[in-house]
Amino acid sequence: KDTSAILLSLKSLHMLLRLELPSMKIFKKVLSSQTLQILATTSSNTNDEMTQSCFKTLSLLITCHLKEVNISMNNDTSNSTTTLQHTNKNKVPLSDNQMQVLISILQAAIIDTEQQNATFSVIKAITATKYISPEFYDLTDSILNMTVQSQQKSVRQHAATIFMQYLIEYPMGKQKIAQHLKQMVLNVKYDFEDGRLSAMELLYGVIQKLPIPLLEEFVHVFFLPLVLQLVNDNSKVC
Repeated sequence: KDTSAILLSLKSLHMLLRLELPSMKIFKKVLSSQTLQILATTSSNTNDEMTQSCFKTLSLLITCHLKEVNISMNNDTSNSTTTLQHTNKNKVPLSDNQMQVLISILQAAIIDTEQQNATFSVIKAITATKYISPEFYDLTDSILNMTVQSQQKSVRQHAATIFMQYLIEYPMGKQKIAQHLKQMVLNVKYDFEDGRLSAMELLYGVIQKLPIPLLEEFVHVFFLPLVLQLVNDNSKVC
């Protein structure tokens, strides 16, 4: 296949997707599937321009699909059954099997620190849909680790933004929330100062956004560990 022709097609599609053309409602699932097929053949090299362009295309397609789902839900609020179907199904323009493939590619791609913008844009788009799967939960765990482990400040900030969006907006049980908060507190003890500082900034942001009743319920998870860290941390910045 002519790589340059495919790249030009994807870039043209980027512009068309921003126009929100009516025809996209018909073709977005086909376009998503075909883009994923291209991505699957090139994803071994995440720095490759084709891979990055595919990520950007999928991010736009997922965002476009979410807008349509939200409009459909708003126009059909009188039918609670239909609204529930929209809530639990068809959140993304890909099947569950296809989403597993995409998330596995993203899991490998986030390790690469050279090209992250397009990768994070797909993850942010998926997070906005509140798509639920075990594979995506595993990906968010990796994202949380990146908030302290990445050597690049911009990557840590991107990862923190995505994880905060996930923690605040996703439906999850109290046990899951406690698990994430405990890991965030552990991250405050990270070996390197930059990582500890990122962990504290994320924890501060989460505390600012959590509902007060929920915050009061989990205050024991982070209050004492943070006091001990304040006493024991030799860094003036932290």
